[in-house]
Amino acid sequence: MSLKESSTVTGRVVYVCLNDDCCKRGNEAMHAALSEQSRDLDDVEVREYICFGNCEEGANVVVFPDKTWFSGLRQGDAAVVMRYLIDGELSETHNGKVDAELAETIWELLELEDDIGEARFG
Repeated sequence: MSLKESSTVTGRVVYVCLNDDCCKRGNEAMHAALSEQSRDLDDVEVREYICFGNCEEGANVVVFPDKTWFSGLRQGDAAVVMRYLIDGELSETHNGKVDAELAETIWELLELEDDIGEARFG
């Protein structure tokens, strides 16, 4: 069964912030591009997220469970995230722009969401 048929995380999930600030910076198009470009990656699922709270550094995309956070993305930057997903290549321009405490809070929330999904669907 591919990840896209599952309700729990068995690979990586790319969460794309779709709150106002990130959408103004092109994250709706980013979500569509990542969904399309990652279609052939069996271990990757792209999901919407309401807000990561790092609006001043947006647009934001995070990869779970990798704990990788991309900030300052623009509409045409889907390739930056795809390079990471395929080759593990991190972008100095788009990484390291999030407060460590905020990042830890988001990782805890995503882990809790994953645990709830496993309990409900596992």
